[in-house]
Order: sequence, then structure tokens, then C-alpha cells
Amino acid sequence: MAKGITESTVEEIKAAVDPDLKKLLHPGSNDDIFIYWCGHGTSNGELNWLNGVVPKSDPTMWFSLMNFRKVIMFIETCYSGQVGSNIADYGKPGVLCITAANESEESWADMTELDPKMGTYLSNGFSTT
Repeated sequence: MAKGITESTVEEIKAAVDPDLKKLLHPGSNDDIFIYWCGHGTSNGELNWLNGVVPKSDPTMWFSLMNFRKVIMFIETCYSGQVGSNIADYGKPGVLCITAANESEESWADMTELDPKMGTYLSNGFSTT
């Protein structure tokens, strides 16, 4: 079953990654945010995350819940253009999304081995060229 990231899931992620990260993920209106997402994407625009998926509309929901000055989001997944289009359609000022693929395109890994800790490739042709 597909599972999106909710506010409680974000709290779980912050606690699991690093207790000090929790302080960093509550930006204010003068803060700039950089998000880099590398991994797998599905043909319907979902981003794979742990044992579930993040629906392509979730990043726009995240941005609607946050205060910030500017956001830049890089997405290196197959079909990442679907997320980028959703963000562009949202139209919140100060948000830029750059994707490794268009809405119907695959994005190819540029490494030969999965990262053993993350279980995914940490680079693709988009970021290494």
C-alpha cells in the first residue's frame, strides 16, 4: 500500500536521522532551504522512500506548511519531472525545482554499486555531467 509522508512521519525521520536535525527542519521566513532527493521514482510520479512512497503532491504540501525565504529542490529520480510540474503548478513564490528527468523519462544511475547503508545509488548521469 502506498504511504505518503505525513507530519508525524517527518518527525520520525528527523529522530532517526539525527536528533540535532530536528532543530534545522523548522525554518523561518528568512531561511533558505536546499533539498536534494536521489533515489527511485515511479512512472506515476511517486518517490520511493524507505518501505513506502511519497506521492508527487507531497512536496507542495511540505512547502505550504513551512516558512522560508527560498527553496531549491533537486530531484534525481526517474519521472521526477512529475514532481517538478506539481511544484511549478503550485506557484508559491521562491520555490525552484530542478529534476533529472522529465515527466515520462527514466534517469539512469552513474555508479555500479548500491550504497550499502542507503540501499540506493547516490549519483546519476544528471549530477555527474
